[in-house]
Parts: sequence; structure tokens; C-alpha cells
Amino acid sequence: MNKIIVMIGVTLIMGGGFWSYGYSQSQQVGPSAPVKIAVVNVTKVIVECQEYLARQKMNEENDKRLTAQLNLMRTEAEAIKAELDANVFKPGSKEYKDQMLKYFEKVSMMETFQKSQQQLITMEHQTWMEGLYQKLLTEVTKIAQQEGISLVLNNDETDVQATSVQELNNMIISRKVLYRTARIDITDRVLKNMDAAYAQIKQSP
Repeated sequence: MNKIIVMIGVTLIMGGGFWSYGYSQSQQVGPSAPVKIAVVNVTKVIVECQEYLARQKMNEENDKRLTAQLNLMRTEAEAIKAELDANVFKPGSKEYKDQMLKYFEKVSMMETFQKSQQQLITMEHQTWMEGLYQKLLTEVTKIAQQEGISLVLNNDETDVQATSVQELNNMIISRKVLYRTARIDITDRVLKNMDAAYAQIKQSP
């Protein structure tokens, strides 16, 4: 279940490709001035920030709790099935039919519970991930405005081995930054600011 969440988190992170920021007329540089550009590794910021790590820990705890509940339901259903298989009740009798119905109800409850929990977790995680991404944009915008940066690009340096020609083509097309110097990378600053903001929220009553 947690793996599904992580995949959803990565899909949301990489969905946009790159982002730029506009400024008011008073903040724009003149046409003859050089455009200041910066890059951010969005994936790195997301998966390494303290809020994401705390969320992952909470997800793991929820996984354990839900797994325990499912195991209990499964054990109860298997116990009823074992009685039916052992002919504890005479086949065709009212008691047998009642137990059979009870078994089907247990199995149905278990399947419904598992499906509904997966849907709920997915929905909650998407909402949370969207909020985390907005926080990242806020910190990027602050730094860009402070430094007079006109354009910020996503520089995802994740090294993924292509398994097909189509996948390789997609990787080439989606890669927005082919080269950059370290001095224009503001990833660590964004990550530091996000962690500071998260720590402040945790300390507030």
C-alpha cells in the first residue's frame, strides 16, 4: 500500500516538467539586462524534506495498523471456512447455511474494507502532496524574488535506466536542463527553507 502512495507521490512531482515565475512590472529587468536563471531538483526537495519523511513514517504505521485489521478479518473468515470444510455442520442444514452466509459476509467485508481504505489513502495523499508542492513553489518564489531570478527550471537529476526505445525517447524529450553550473542551483536553499517552515508549524500550538 505504501508503494502505491510513493508512486502517486512521484507522479505528482514529475507531472509539470518545469515551472517559471512571472513578476510585477517593477520587478522585471530591462530588455538589455541579462536574465537570471536558477534550477531546483524538485524530486530531491520533495523526498528529502522533513515533512515528507514524517509523512512516510506515518504511512508505515498506518500500513501496519490496516494490515493487522485485514489479518484479523482473514483469520475470522478462515476459521468459519475450516468449520464448513470439516463438516462441523451438516451440509444443507440451517446451521450450515447460516455459517456459509457468515463466511461470505466476512470475505465481502474484508474486500470492501481493503478497497475503501486504499481509495481513502490515495485521495488523502494526493491532497497532501498538492499542498506540499505548493509549499515548495512558495519557497522557490521567495528566493527568486529576493535574488532577482527571472526563471526557475526543474532540474531532476534522477538517473533512470530506460527499458525501451519509447521510454528513452520520453526521457530525452522531458529532460529540460541539459547542463548547469552549481552556482545557479538553489535546491539546498529551498530544502532548508521548507524544513524551517515545517519546524515552525510543528512548534506552534
